[in-house]
Amino acid sequence: ARLHELTAYLAALRSTFRERNVSIPIYVAASGPRTLSIAGQEGDGAMVTVGTHPVLVRRALEYIRRGALDAGRDPEKIEVVFLAGLAISLDREEARREAAPVAARRALDAKFHPEFFLPKELEYLRADAELVARHYDLQRHTDPGAPHTDLVTDALVDAFTLAGTPEQCLQKIQAMEEAGARRVALFPSGKDRRGAVELFVQAVLPRLD
Repeated sequence: ARLHELTAYLAALRSTFRERNVSIPIYVAASGPRTLSIAGQEGDGAMVTVGTHPVLVRRALEYIRRGALDAGRDPEKIEVVFLAGLAISLDREEARREAAPVAARRALDAKFHPEFFLPKELEYLRADAELVARHYDLQRHTDPGAPHTDLVTDALVDAFTLAGTPEQCLQKIQAMEEAGARRVALFPSGKDRRGAVELFVQAVLPRLD
């Protein structure tokens, strides 16, 4: 949706809820700077898909915070959930292969919002992200066999997904938490998504505070 359509839709939802005297929280899905700002201005919460790198976590939170302040709202009252593409395996390389479609999608986001996804701290990702975006096949959006996934580098996987061994996934979540993330929702990828969630629950979740 275009931004003005999104804000109009949110206003219509609020109006409908008031008329029916119901209280339902509205979460705004956000993956770029303008939708992050709108989440801060209008949403009760935000579902954020920007990747997992601490720099991107901090930037997303800052855009939401600024949006809230611009609208005269308390940023602390907005629940922010980071959606992380999970690919976990005892085999590090297998996890990285399974994370490639998610990393490729974020590389495409970087094409449209380079000022957000590729600040100076992440400038080293630019060439890799641009190559993937240039060859991205929208008809094979999340297809692990799409040719563009072969162009995904380890650096893109590290910045844009939650992928690796249980120990590596634990370290990445801890880094996200240190950057300000309070809630992370898992979006498993790969052939055995249930198995990935089960491994995460067994090997990572008990070690999180």
